[in-house]
Amino acid sequence: FEDYGYFLLAEHFLPQNGIHFDVGANYGFQTFGLFNRFSNKQIKYYLIEPNLDCHYCHNKTAEINPQFEIKSCRIGLSSYEGDAHFQYCKENSGGGSVFNSLESAKTDINTINKDSYTIKCTTLDSFLAKNSIDRVDLMKIDIEGSEFDLLTGAKSSLENGKVKAMYIEINSSALNDHNRFPSQIFKLLEKYNYELFYPHANGRTETEMLILNGKKLCLSKLDKDDIINESINSYTLLDILAIHTSIIKN
Repeated sequence: FEDYGYFLLAEHFLPQNGIHFDVGANYGFQTFGLFNRFSNKQIKYYLIEPNLDCHYCHNKTAEINPQFEIKSCRIGLSSYEGDAHFQYCKENSGGGSVFNSLESAKTDINTINKDSYTIKCTTLDSFLAKNSIDRVDLMKIDIEGSEFDLLTGAKSSLENGKVKAMYIEINSSALNDHNRFPSQIFKLLEKYNYELFYPHANGRTETEMLILNGKKLCLSKLDKDDIINESINSYTLLDILAIHTSIIKN
């Protein structure tokens, strides 16, 4: 599985009775792959995915795995509450993206053929409040260019350190479809006291040894300027790790 490294990282962030959010869950493999590793920790799993087919599969998986606490929510997380346009991608279930409206969506075969549909979206702040969730230990965010909008709608949660760590895909092409840029994401996260890392030690940038959930983790600091420059001159696709300073022990 291509995201096997994510399962190893999760061990440093999910404590007993931890809370895991999978935003842009697709068919849920990144969540379901955690089950065996955390079978004794009573983790609460939230899958956020507007794709109707994926949502159906989440619920079927929950039915046959009643020993795990799984909640699938067919919504989008953005900067506002209301209707949104979900651009469904037939060829790639992970390629769907949320736009404010059909008019603002990029024009391609999915838009022309009207395979896309209207969904409800909300902010992370509202979602946590409505579901009485006081923290998120680890949140994976892979929403095809809507990452900045989600973070904008999480102002209170980020400001108060409710979200302890985030594993975020940076896709410069998808961000560009939403008129967003990697630099906006980096600036916003640092504003709310998140330190930015590559999700591994790459040997190219300064490395830090952290103590997270009682375990040592060696990570390389994110080279923001390199990513920003690359996204301007060509194309950038990578995952980053944002960790709130309140849980970092050097």
